[in-house]
Amino acid sequence: MPRLTALKNNSKGIETLSKMIGGSSPHHWMTETLMSMDSNEKDLPWKRLLLGYEEDVLILAMHKDSNLRYHGCSILIYSKNENCRRHLWGMFRDSERAIRILMIRMFQSEDRHRLYNTLFKIYLNDPVPEVRESAFTRITRDFSDLYSINPTALSLEEKIHCLELLNIKSSHDHDLALQLLNDPQPGVVLAAGLYLEKTGTLDSMIQKARLKDHEDIDRRIGLLQTVADHQLISFLEKKENLNNAGSLFTALSLYESGTHSNLFAWTLEQIFNLNDSKAVNLEMKHRALQCLTRQKDPDSLILIRELLKSPKSEIHPYLLEHLPSEGGIIYYPVLKDFIQDINFPNIDSLYKAFKSVPVNLCLSDLYSLIRNVELNIEIRRRALIILSSFCEYSCTLFMLENLDLLKKDEMKDLAESVSSWNRKAFDRDVSLIFSQPDAALHQSLMELLASAADTNYISEIEEKLLSPQAKTRITALHSLQELNSIGSIEKMKGLFYDAETRVKAHTAAVFIDWDKEECFNEIQVLLKDNLELPEIHDIILKAAEKSDNRKLIPIIAGLFSKDGIPEDQLINTLKMKKSSEDIRILTALYGDSDEYTKECLQLLFKSMGEEAEQILLSLLSDDVSSSDIKEILEKTGFVEKMIGNLKSPFPGKRREAADALCKISTQNACRGLLSAARDISLDIRKMALKALFQAQEDKGMLSLLKEDPDKKIKRLALWTVSKIEKTGTL
Repeated sequence: MPRLTALKNNSKGIETLSKMIGGSSPHHWMTETLMSMDSNEKDLPWKRLLLGYEEDVLILAMHKDSNLRYHGCSILIYSKNENCRRHLWGMFRDSERAIRILMIRMFQSEDRHRLYNTLFKIYLNDPVPEVRESAFTRITRDFSDLYSINPTALSLEEKIHCLELLNIKSSHDHDLALQLLNDPQPGVVLAAGLYLEKTGTLDSMIQKARLKDHEDIDRRIGLLQTVADHQLISFLEKKENLNNAGSLFTALSLYESGTHSNLFAWTLEQIFNLNDSKAVNLEMKHRALQCLTRQKDPDSLILIRELLKSPKSEIHPYLLEHLPSEGGIIYYPVLKDFIQDINFPNIDSLYKAFKSVPVNLCLSDLYSLIRNVELNIEIRRRALIILSSFCEYSCTLFMLENLDLLKKDEMKDLAESVSSWNRKAFDRDVSLIFSQPDAALHQSLMELLASAADTNYISEIEEKLLSPQAKTRITALHSLQELNSIGSIEKMKGLFYDAETRVKAHTAAVFIDWDKEECFNEIQVLLKDNLELPEIHDIILKAAEKSDNRKLIPIIAGLFSKDGIPEDQLINTLKMKKSSEDIRILTALYGDSDEYTKECLQLLFKSMGEEAEQILLSLLSDDVSSSDIKEILEKTGFVEKMIGNLKSPFPGKRREAADALCKISTQNACRGLLSAARDISLDIRKMALKALFQAQEDKGMLSLLKEDPDKKIKRLALWTVSKIEKTGTL
């Protein structure tokens, strides 16, 4: 056998080969010889000697044994025989991969296009990677001028086979892979992504992301999101890739869509360290917080804890309000420190944070803080509010026993959670506390029940109206009002005669502000009773001064009487009612009042001053009460004051006076307008003449003024009439 492989393709080699064959059949000899040889196309040069036995070799190329077929093909590759060539074209589809590879590497043909197309099909469709790689190598070596590929024309399998053999140094292949990232088939996207990962394109894509180019960064995020969706995230796990705001922005966008990597917490930490002077950085930090609080891995939970401990207090509120419940044991020590920090600014957010902490984790600490009388009361109060938020029924009595730590507004917040408490335990503990003698605890409990709108304890609260403690009686009074217990009014009115003045004052305030007909009836009875103690009247009127309830206005205005409550006392109460609606009510009452009451109301309006005068002027457009308003303005001296202002050296002040008199246009006001009609200011003259003309048209006012006993007024009226008659119009 060594002698055979050493033969050369020359006459001597042919002679030696003939001797070796001797008298044997060439087919038999070649079969025996080649069967013992391995498949090795490098031995092809000596095989050319066997071309003299083409028919026998062709039979070998069709043999069932793949080794013989291999050697037969390796000999026939150099044959020019048409039959042999025809057979060799079919060997590209041989079942033995070594034969297909032999054909790919060694077969030559004058029909370049046919050979290229054959190789191209094998490159895209052969099931064996080694065979496809051989075909692609041959194409790139000998047919680069013919090679082109249209990804849209490829099948799924062809796209994947194509992507597996892309050249990492080829820009064409790089662009092809980027194009195929948009393919709808996951297998194609994965293959394209693997190629781009191998070439370092994904690393470069995130490294070079820049915030200034919005369109470019959106494109990069889209491509990287596509490969990340197929778990190709190595580019996110290299710190050198995340070295600028643009790359951090890109990584954050991927994390927001659900991608995760081992550097997630580290990446967000870099974002939190960015300069706050840029708006885009602040936006990134907020988005990073949102993204972080959705994570549950240990690194993220630890980062949350460290951020809570950091001095960056501006991020604390969001973090506290969105803590993942899975990390309670990790960041609870920080929350505990916040409770005890008297200067901690984000208390409401801290309360929300404890919703993510298991009650068994913090129960012991909360009890200790609440019980520690040496602590600042604010810290104990915080602990109680947090404890109540857990709605743990076994803690109900402890919480109720410490209600006196809370402020009024905090009691209302606590009341919102009462409905979530265990009702049986709550009723048992409330009854227990009411049976005990502690007044402060009773007051806190009544405030809680009132804030919670719990009407199950009306009778117990009514009993406290008789408590020896004044504050308890006051609390009971307000609690019954807040619970809208109308049936308790009969018992509550007894506190008008309480020994304590402040209890009486609170009683008056409750009856006035309750806005119930039953309460107003009681108020009226007390105020109209001339035999009632003056102190009671005084307390009710002082309470009325502070009240915004407009239903009191007719009641108090109806009290003006020579034999009743002193008018100055009633005026002092009503003059606090200066809103536009209050004035409207008073002017409506004025028209229906007797002369004495009108005189009192005139004094009232005068005592209200300029503020009420301006409101009265603004109400003159209301035809229903305009005559009453004009009368009030006349009687209070406002018209005379405006006439006096017409002599002011300041045009603005004269203009305001003329405007007011034009609106009033009574006979006295028109006297003033006669002077204004000769003002040096054209605007004022026009304003006055227009008003006088209208007054003449409506009421014949100028005709009346021509007969005025005041000679100056009479002269001015005549001049004005002549002025109007001369022009016939203004």
